[in-house]
Amino acid sequence: MPTSEPPNRPAPPPRAASGRWLVVDDEAAWRDCAGRLLRTALGAQVHFAADGLEAIVAMDSQDYDVVLMDGAMPFMDGAEATQLLRQRGHRALIIGVAGEASPARRGQALAAGMDAFLGKPLCAVQLAECLAQLGPRAPGARSRVRTG
Repeated sequence: MPTSEPPNRPAPPPRAASGRWLVVDDEAAWRDCAGRLLRTALGAQVHFAADGLEAIVAMDSQDYDVVLMDGAMPFMDGAEATQLLRQRGHRALIIGVAGEASPARRGQALAAGMDAFLGKPLCAVQLAECLAQLGPRAPGARSRVRTG
């Protein structure tokens, strides 16, 4: 008698998945592709920045749940932008992405303060699994820590 096991599916993504995302990448085509994936697969509200400096300006003016941060960009790369965002008190999930997903690149991203690191190209299952591993954030965790 054949046994029927349920297909191996990732856990449902946490609430942040359908929240506000900031996609940071210097390649417009990749930003558009990532935006479509996030809107279609996760129901996310997606905003865009073309480099690390634009990401800092966007994060200082609006709250985001998740940032998808490219590693190599002109003006300010993803590691430098992440370090500055963390120094400024931003607590949003930051997921680093790069075409070259080497262990050294991953280590650099995590050392800079990113919460996770994924290789390009991305897929919905990969993102959902990453978000599930990172776990839920408390309500308001996307907000910047306010001091004083």
